[in-house]
Amino acid sequence: MAILIIFLGLFALPFFAEASVIINEIAWMGTSNSAQDEWIELYSASGANLEGWILKTADDAMNISLSGTIPAGGYFLIERTDDSTVPNVSADLVTPFGSGLSNSGEVLILINASGSEENRVDASGGWPAGNNVTKDTMQKSGNDWITAPGTPKAQNPGGAVTPPPSVSPSPPLSSSGSSSTFDEKKISAEIIAHETGIAGAEILFEGKAFGFDGKEIIAQRYIWSFGDGDFANGRKVSHTFKFPGIYQISLNVLSGEFSASAYDSLEIMPSELSISEAGPEKDSWIEIKNRGPKRVEIAGWIVEAFGKNFAFPSGTFMAANSFLVLTEEISGINLLDAGEILLKYPSGQEADSFLYSGNLSNGQSFTRIGEDVKITIATPGKEEGKIAQRVLIPTPFTKTTETISQKNPAEDISVEAETKIVPETQTAQVSSSFFSKNGIYWGLSALGLGLIAALGFLASKRI
Repeated sequence: MAILIIFLGLFALPFFAEASVIINEIAWMGTSNSAQDEWIELYSASGANLEGWILKTADDAMNISLSGTIPAGGYFLIERTDDSTVPNVSADLVTPFGSGLSNSGEVLILINASGSEENRVDASGGWPAGNNVTKDTMQKSGNDWITAPGTPKAQNPGGAVTPPPSVSPSPPLSSSGSSSTFDEKKISAEIIAHETGIAGAEILFEGKAFGFDGKEIIAQRYIWSFGDGDFANGRKVSHTFKFPGIYQISLNVLSGEFSASAYDSLEIMPSELSISEAGPEKDSWIEIKNRGPKRVEIAGWIVEAFGKNFAFPSGTFMAANSFLVLTEEISGINLLDAGEILLKYPSGQEADSFLYSGNLSNGQSFTRIGEDVKITIATPGKEEGKIAQRVLIPTPFTKTTETISQKNPAEDISVEAETKIVPETQTAQVSSSFFSKNGIYWGLSALGLGLIAALGFLASKRI
């Protein structure tokens, strides 16, 4: 009899080695939609029938009667409010959580159908993981708890949950005596994104997952972390960084019981885009300058003026220290002789304003000079000609000659400093006119002196 008891005990030991169902993930903080959207995930490596099971808090403020089953290596999702608590993931049970999970901590107890305690999470001193700001959840990882973007009904990052072992026949012994090795199957992930971006602008990201054979697959989950405390879910996502810096981007893909991660760096630079020049009236055009040292994508950026706007299409880039001229034919924006042009981020937030007014002559435009907008010679797409001076149209030679001849040298200097364009022939004519008038003066002077000398000579004869 003693031998029989020992024999049966040996078979019973594996069943008491560890819990068949564990509390695997806790969203005690709710979701970004609502703090009331709390959820709890159970996991079973061997599978379990949950009829008669109870999930409760130590103070009985929450007491949930469970039902249903968990397949081997499967999950059981319990949502507090409704089945939309976790988007795109169906709940196994929707039920009230009593007064809800306290953000300061709880003691969760899982009791099986026999009334025995199956699993316990003691967070009476405070939740050991999870983030109420980012809404990252508290997830089981080995014997520890980690903070990571939520993975409802999917494997936690880092392979926290081990799938149930499969039974297979032992391989035959080889004649050489060498033992066979097990090739671990792995999937891989890749991040598709640009190396640089602009603070305040929307950045696009695409995640890819590859199977055992290296071919692309569609994973169940794509979980992003942007390095600034924010996260997102989805194969294609977008994110806006508010401040310049170098951010570490991570992607975790989940496919069945397999997971893989990818990492990349992204440099976010301050916005160096501005409206640098504009030519209004007929065949209007707007010039944009990238003052930055690197190429940037401007897809989605908006130019707005006089009730119309134009958004740059996908795949539009500007080279470093370059100009882009947007014509009326493409943008549909006709500039009046005075007004305001706005450059906006894809989000619609204003990035730059170009306020102009004045009367232009042929070949002139409005140009940004420092913080001001002035009238200059039109140079769309070029740096040359954009100078910090007011441009004056040359006056006729006769009028300019008369004006200069009537001013003293000090005034002549100030006129030359103010005038940008002075024809060479004009300088020549001014010089000729100067000597012509002075020649008459000296001729008359000489004639007068001659008359005085003659009169003096005659007077001396009479004496």
